Amino acid sequence: MQLVQGADSVLALVSWWFGGRLCDVNSFNLPDHEESRGALVEKINRVAWAGEVAGWMPSEVTCHLAKRGEVAADWKPALAKCFGDRIREVEPMSDVDLATATAEYATQSTAPGLMLQDYAVRYRQRFQDGLRMEGIKGAIALMLLSLVAYFGYAQYLGSKLDGLVKDERVKGRAYTNALASKARIETLEKRKALKSAALDSWYEVTKILPKELSFKNIDFEWVPSLDGKSGRELTLTGEAVSGADESVLNYQRALTRLELAEGQPLFSSVSNERIRADRKTGKISWTLKCEFDAE
Repeated sequence: MQLVQGADSVLALVSWWFGGRLCDVNSFNLPDHEESRGALVEKINRVAWAGEVAGWMPSEVTCHLAKRGEVAADWKPALAKCFGDRIREVEPMSDVDLATATAEYATQSTAPGLMLQDYAVRYRQRFQDGLRMEGIKGAIALMLLSLVAYFGYAQYLGSKLDGLVKDERVKGRAYTNALASKARIETLEKRKALKSAALDSWYEVTKILPKELSFKNIDFEWVPSLDGKSGRELTLTGEAVSGADESVLNYQRALTRLELAEGQPLFSSVSNERIRADRKTGKISWTLKCEFDAE
């Protein structure tokens, strides 16, 4: 038995050990006054009678009394009414020794304890069922968290994909505008080149024109070729006095010999399209077609 002194009460812890087996444990929290002594004696006697009926209480019981705190001395005479002179005062065990003794007893003792087998089986089953239910709850919670994470990640990827699509649309429009600008620039450059070539060719063909020949029309145009490149043609139409056919042919040969500043021929070919005499006017009309190298 152990008596623990409190502020205004006394806690009595009673453990019944017989033959190395713990048969019963009782705790009584009593007010710290004289009437509590008799009440404790009455409670101990009731436990003893119940133990005798159950068959685990012997006829004579020795009480090992331990005190914690400033326990009054009159508790021992009161307990003598139950145990007589079989009271042995002992020093209370320290917390470390008490824990060590409890662990050793739990590992070495084969006593079944105070709990009935049916209750032990029932409590064990409840504990196992509780573990299973907690496991199921944990699995369900993990699955729900996985679903939430999955849908959250899917939403994130969807928003990211929308952003990429918008960026591609913006870049596509910018690329299209750049291609259009490039095409316009190339067109303007081609027009500039055509104008420059037209002016240069007009100047050259006019410079070597014989006096007996005159121009009626000069036509400079762009002509697509079969290989996908662009070509340019200069068509010269004019007239001359009757009998000036040889002058037209000489002019054709002179055009063939025209060269650029780099020393390359100005025209890739010069063809005589027409030389025809007009009886009404007494003059001849002629047409020469000059082709440039394809670009």
